[in-house]
Amino acid sequence: MNDNAQSAKPQWHHTLNWGLLYNKYFLTSNHQNLAQIGKETDTTRFFSLMCQGHLSTKQWNECKLLTVGTGADLIKIVRNTLQDDQHALSSVCQRYTHRQCEMVKRLKGADIQEQDAIKTVTCNWRFVNGLSLPHLLEVNLFWHPTLGIPYLPGSALKGILKSFLINTYPLNEAGKYDPDFITFMQRVFGSYEYPGKSDIDHQTENQAGDYIFFDALPTQKMTFVTDIMTPHFGNWYQDGATNAGQLNTTPNDWHDPVPIPFLALENFELQLAVLPRPGSTEKTPAGELAFITDMLCSALSYQGAGAKSAVGYGYFEASPT
Repeated sequence: MNDNAQSAKPQWHHTLNWGLLYNKYFLTSNHQNLAQIGKETDTTRFFSLMCQGHLSTKQWNECKLLTVGTGADLIKIVRNTLQDDQHALSSVCQRYTHRQCEMVKRLKGADIQEQDAIKTVTCNWRFVNGLSLPHLLEVNLFWHPTLGIPYLPGSALKGILKSFLINTYPLNEAGKYDPDFITFMQRVFGSYEYPGKSDIDHQTENQAGDYIFFDALPTQKMTFVTDIMTPHFGNWYQDGATNAGQLNTTPNDWHDPVPIPFLALENFELQLAVLPRPGSTEKTPAGELAFITDMLCSALSYQGAGAKSAVGYGYFEASPT
């Protein structure tokens, strides 16, 4: 390809919104009955192959686009993206994480070390988040609303760390937390009801925490894989509480298991970023930020994040600095 042709190559693939593609435009190899597309078992696998660029020319030519809006040329755009640039998604992730690092550098101040504010964690196996969100497949994957990549919201990281600290810090002999621990939690997370607080503590006015938890963004192209969950007692899960005692809502072996395919992620690496909130009233104690980010990495390692952590999903290990 000559220089002129290279310079004329469109640059839309650098900012392709994969989340929009997944949630608003849906590729399928079964175009016989679009009304039933959400019931097809091969749709998730098809999207997985699409994201990895493993579709043959014949499969590309046969696939159709189910859309809730306009976009007749979108399938051609996606196809050309995957054929011309297999690292498009990796490029997008690297651009966003670099921008986040630059923002952290501008906000952190001279007395904060960058290695204390930014950490990288790698998923041990698989990760999935947002299964309960509405989608054509009845299961979903949580995408960033504007960046269009899988991620962990900063609010989720804040909640994960808070629950980890509360569950691991011991109560004293009186069944209460030490005052220093309560002060630390209120400074980091803002107003919160802790076990063992006195009536005077409840009169404290609401306040924001002194730290910002940024969204955790993937640092590289991840691998989309198809997994299957097979609930054996679907009727009992859905109607057992309201129709107890009925034959079809009783959990027994005569119910037919229903395999449900869903998208999951492998080779998933996240960048974590935490900073003192600009304008906070108190100066950050020495070493506190490093402690917070280290504890956040420990929480993701021991407690996990996302869905299906009970079966091994969503556990991360901190990458060497």
